Amino acid sequence: MLKQVDGKWALVSKKTQRPLAYYRGEGKPSDEWVRKQESRIQIFKSMNEQKDSTKSGSGLTIFDIDDTLFHTTAKIAVKKDGKVVRELNNQEFNTYQLKKGEEFDYRQFRDAKKFKEESKPIAKMFAKAKAILRNVVNKPGSQMIILTARNDFDDKETFLDTFRQYGLDINKVRVERAGKLTKLSPAHAKYVIIYNYLKQGKFSHVRLFDDSMANLKEFLRLKKDFTDVTFEAYFAKPDGSVERIGGINEEQEFVSKAGAGEWGRPELTRKYIEDTPGQKVQRFKKYIKNI
Repeated sequence: MLKQVDGKWALVSKKTQRPLAYYRGEGKPSDEWVRKQESRIQIFKSMNEQKDSTKSGSGLTIFDIDDTLFHTTAKIAVKKDGKVVRELNNQEFNTYQLKKGEEFDYRQFRDAKKFKEESKPIAKMFAKAKAILRNVVNKPGSQMIILTARNDFDDKETFLDTFRQYGLDINKVRVERAGKLTKLSPAHAKYVIIYNYLKQGKFSHVRLFDDSMANLKEFLRLKKDFTDVTFEAYFAKPDGSVERIGGINEEQEFVSKAGAGEWGRPELTRKYIEDTPGQKVQRFKKYIKNI
């Protein structure tokens, strides 16, 4: 409806009386101006309703690669003064803190031929991923991605062929490489990538399958920024089965049962928690704005 607000003509909401559009011309606006503004407002409302409707049933599903979808053999070398001082497996790499003078050597992690020839799919988890993908492609607005701690492989097609040979239609899945964010730990890098997906406002629920408790903990901290999104975190066990975890207390209790990521080794719990302290969300705000 048309009325004057603070001496200016405006189109206002009949329900709330809130101004929706101000007239910037002289005198009273014409009927044509009113019709154009009403039409514009209806289009805007329709777009919002459609977005909300799409979001209400849209989910984002995320799978890790190493020791979640595949048992892999690649190691990350730790070098100091040009010499290899240690080799890390996937679990160790997730939480390793470089000491003074050390650097990572990712050559095995980028070797697509090694990945294809030596990786073994984890049957239960791979079947789950294929089933979820079949549902996702038939559900508008939903998406499935693979989120790995690795950087780019040296041969993209050889890497992707590894998924194809085991029946996963990788052409319908986006592969995100957290290793490209070289200044962040794997858990923090994955946090940033998932944050950027969720800030689009397209998803009402998100779930992560990962064998790293550090990654799952960072994922669950996103709840603070996306209170209207439902989060599901699944710890991937070596046999392909999963266990859902929830808040921080649940996570620490589960770490005790899971042996800090190494099944049956509860004596590592204290060290694991000390090595992977919780980080506040605010720490990444500035970085995220520059992504």
